[in-house]
Amino acid sequence: MKIDTNKQIKKLGEIADEYNAFFIDLWGVVHNGVKLFPGILNTLEELKVKGKEVIFITNAPRRSKVIKDQLAEFGVSNKYYKDVVSSGEISWLWMKEKSIESSKKLACFHIGPQRDNNLLEEIDIIKTNIIKKADFVLNTGPWGDEDKLENYTDTLDRLNEIQLPMI
Repeated sequence: MKIDTNKQIKKLGEIADEYNAFFIDLWGVVHNGVKLFPGILNTLEELKVKGKEVIFITNAPRRSKVIKDQLAEFGVSNKYYKDVVSSGEISWLWMKEKSIESSKKLACFHIGPQRDNNLLEEIDIIKTNIIKKADFVLNTGPWGDEDKLENYTDTLDRLNEIQLPMI
């Protein structure tokens, strides 16, 4: 099958028959953080009826189970998708592996809002506010929605000085 790379797609349904599975981004495609975009549930139902697998992907710094709960709150049943892959889940898996491999209890310095603390649940890593006690930095974004880069300059400079790994 030859794929026309110049073809403009206005609706997923236009290409649904050409593929067995779809990796669909969440933010900006399925929802805007507050509500679903119009037509999403119809599209997901159409893909389900056609027997297509859907895997949602997101760079949200949260565990996949947290994202699945959010999708359910938006009205997206898990019958419409096979799984959710998030950068938060991948980060959590990395931290879990490192904590198991380590001969000591690891500590992380977290840059990010409290809502992302779920990344430290169910793993043997402690959170510290003292940079020199941290083994790595968990960076999930700004501490607040209205934050500015200038608020982080001193912290980032100190982290750079000691060459602390960041995820």
